Amino acid sequence: MNPVLKYSHLHIILSSLYRFSTACGHFAKARSWKHLAHGASVPKMQTVNRDIFAINKQNFDYFLILDFEATCEEGMKIMPHQEIIEFPVIQLSGKNLEEVGRFHRYVRPTERPILTSFCTDLTGIVQETVESQESLPEVLNAFDEWLLDLNLINTDHSMKSLFTFVTSGDWDLGVLLPSEANYRNLELPEYFKRWINLKKAFCKCKGYFAKSLAVMLRDLELNHLGRLHSGIDDVRNMCQITRSLGKSGYVFQNTSIYIDEKHTFENL
Repeated sequence: MNPVLKYSHLHIILSSLYRFSTACGHFAKARSWKHLAHGASVPKMQTVNRDIFAINKQNFDYFLILDFEATCEEGMKIMPHQEIIEFPVIQLSGKNLEEVGRFHRYVRPTERPILTSFCTDLTGIVQETVESQESLPEVLNAFDEWLLDLNLINTDHSMKSLFTFVTSGDWDLGVLLPSEANYRNLELPEYFKRWINLKKAFCKCKGYFAKSLAVMLRDLELNHLGRLHSGIDDVRNMCQITRSLGKSGYVFQNTSIYIDEKHTFENL
């Protein structure tokens, strides 16, 4: 083909495309202004909360983050048994891992009613705080009422909503609570007998075992809140860790189950 003719054909094609695109632009603009003239508003861009979409669907409706504090003495075992002196729980929604409820009580010990100086230095709990509180049976009843008010359980203690406890280790629900309940001849509801050990969950998510709350916070680049061994502050920090693991895509499942009065428990 003659080069001049070839160029002429190309010029005609490009000119036609330009006129077509320009016409489309004017048409769209005209439609837009006509649309606005009739009182319509310009649609706004929606912002997306990426944190919500980062959380996979969890196996539970709620997580109850728990960390007991108990009577203690430096270098020796408390006899006849350790007693719970702080009972803190924060309820997280399974949908976004945000706090939706809180239960926090101090508990009066009855077998060793006077706290040791070591215990006060460790937990920050002073004698005056526990002396005016109810003992464990009354606090357990209050906790049961709290769960009822939240529609988490039925009056027969069966689960109404799917929830589980989260603890930093297996000691709280695998040893401490059943030990004191057995000593006091208290029958614990079934909902206390399965839980998530946060250290095991961390290991499954990250591929290595973190031996302490402080290590998990450090490795997740989270700031430590409050004081170590304050029950409610430990729970707040555990909430941070739970939320961070969930936002990384981890789906939680129970890790531990209580077996019998010998305080034995198994990994799930």
